[in-house]
Amino acid sequence: MLSKISRKSTEMVRSKFMIRTIFQSNSRQRRRFQRRWLLIGALATICLANTGSSGFSQAQPAAIAETKSQKTTGEAEKAAWEFRPYQVAVWLCPDGSPGIASNLEAIKKELVRQSELIDPSGWVLTVETPPSQWRWAFINSIGSPEAYTEELPKLDSLSGFDKLMVVRLGMREGRYQCQARELDIRTQQWGPIQDGGSARIEDFDSVIIEAISRAFMPIARVDRVSVNDEVFLRVRAMRICRRLDRTEEGGWEVNPNTDSPVWIDPNDRFLPVIRRTDRQGNLIALEPIDFTFLTIEEQNGPQSICSIQSYHRAPLAGRTSKRAQKLALVIRPPARSTVLRLVSRGDKPVPLEGYEIWSRPPGADRSESRLIGKTDWKGEFEVTPSESGMRILLIKHGERGLKKLPMIPGLHARLESTVPDDETRLYAEGIISGMQNEILNLVVQRQVYEAEIDIALKENNLTEARELLSKYEDLSTPQELSNRLSDEESSLRAQTDDRRELEFISTMFNNLREILGSKIVESRELELRKRLQEASSPSSTTPEQATSERP
Repeated sequence: MLSKISRKSTEMVRSKFMIRTIFQSNSRQRRRFQRRWLLIGALATICLANTGSSGFSQAQPAAIAETKSQKTTGEAEKAAWEFRPYQVAVWLCPDGSPGIASNLEAIKKELVRQSELIDPSGWVLTVETPPSQWRWAFINSIGSPEAYTEELPKLDSLSGFDKLMVVRLGMREGRYQCQARELDIRTQQWGPIQDGGSARIEDFDSVIIEAISRAFMPIARVDRVSVNDEVFLRVRAMRICRRLDRTEEGGWEVNPNTDSPVWIDPNDRFLPVIRRTDRQGNLIALEPIDFTFLTIEEQNGPQSICSIQSYHRAPLAGRTSKRAQKLALVIRPPARSTVLRLVSRGDKPVPLEGYEIWSRPPGADRSESRLIGKTDWKGEFEVTPSESGMRILLIKHGERGLKKLPMIPGLHARLESTVPDDETRLYAEGIISGMQNEILNLVVQRQVYEAEIDIALKENNLTEARELLSKYEDLSTPQELSNRLSDEESSLRAQTDDRRELEFISTMFNNLREILGSKIVESRELELRKRLQEASSPSSTTPEQATSERP
C-alpha cells in the first residue's frame, strides 16, 4: 500500500511540474492549476492521515472532525477562512545588474520551488517581473511606497491575490542585495522592509525566499471582543498549514508546519485594522488603529486569544459586521530603531523639545518604567528595539505623564505623535508652586508674630506689642492672595484653548483656593488688636504701672 501511494505521489509531482512548464506564459491558468493541485494535495494529506494500514496514523485530524461537524453558514465561512491558502504575487524588480538579469528566469523558477518546500499548502507564490513603470517605481521608492497603495489593489494583474510581495534586486559593493516588502491587499498595509545579501549568485534565490518569508504577514479575523478586552482572533490558513513527518515506528503522521511563514508563533503580535465597505462590498475606508497592538495570551489551533495594548480606550469596541470587518495583521519587524517625533496639537504643530521618554515592558507595572532619553530640538528621539519586541512608552514633561504609546521599534522608520504643548501648564505649575511657598511663609510668619505678641502682652510690654502688631498687619491677607490667584488664572487661560490644559489649570488653582479659605491662613488681627486695647485702657493699669509710665 505504501509503495503504491509513493508511486502515485511521484507521478503527481511530475505532472505538476509539467503543467507549470506548459502554462508558464499564462499566469492566470497557472494559478488555476496550482489551486487544483493544491486541493488534490490537501485531499492526499487527509487520506494519509486517515489510512489505517502500513503504519499510518489511526487518529483522525481535529481539523477534519471539526469540518464534518460544521452545519451553519457562519461555521462554513470560518472553515473556508481557516482552509484558504494565501495567493501571493511576487514582483521581482531588478536594477539592471548583468549578473541578476542573466539569471532572472532561473531565480523565478527556484523561488516557486523553494516556496513549495517551505509550505506546499499554506501559500501559493506567483513570481513575475512587473511592468517597467512599477519596476522602476519600486527600485527608487521601496522605502516609501505609500503613494501607490490605493492604485495597486485596482490592477487587473493583481486580481485574486491576497498579498503583493515587492522584491528589489541589485548589487552593492560586490554583493547581491535584495529588499522584500509586503503589501496586504485586503488591508492595504505595508510591512517593514526585510534585507538580504549574498556573495554568490547561486545562493541568491535562497536569500530572496528567506527575505520573502520574513516579510510575510499572516492575517486574522476578529471574531469578538469580550467585556474584559480579550480579543478572539481566527487565523487564516492555519488548518492547512500541515506537513507529514516520519514516526519512530516508520509510519507517517500529520503535524503542524511551525516553520511556515503562514504559521502563527505565540510571540507574534498583531496590528488591528478596520475595513469598512458599502452594501455592494466596495471599499469605503481602511482604519488602521495607530499605537495599538494585540498580544497572544492563549492559542488553540486557528483561534488566538489576545490582550490589547493601546493608546486608545476600547479601540475594538462595537459589533463586527460584513460592512465593518475587523482584521489583524501579524507584525514581525526586523531589529531596527524607529525615530519618534513629538509635535504639538493644533493647526500649526511645532516640535516639542526636552520631553522625557520613559519605557517599560508590556504587562509591567508603572514603577518599573525607566528613563531612556529626551527629545532633541527637532522633537525627535530614536527608540531602540527591546528584548520583548514591544515597548510601552510614557511621554512626560515635568511631573505629569502626557501620553502612553505602545510601540514596536522597527515596524516603521519614523513615527509622529501629537502631544499637548503644556508650556502653559508648566508655567501654571511654577505660579502655583510659588504661591504655595508664599502661603507657607505667610502662615509661619503669622504664627511667629502671634506668639511674640502674646508674650509681649503677658509681660505688659505694650510698646513692643504695638510694633509687632503693626508688622503683623502689613502681612498679605488671604483675600489679597485670592485676588492675585484670579488674575494669574485668567492670564493663563487666555494662553491656551486645550480643554485638558484648562481643566488641569482650574484644578490646581481651585486646590490652592481651598487652602486659602481654610483656618490655617486665618488672621487673628482683630483679636490681637482688641487684647492690646484692653491692656492699654486705664482700668487695666495698676498703680505701679501708672507710676512707672509717668515721665
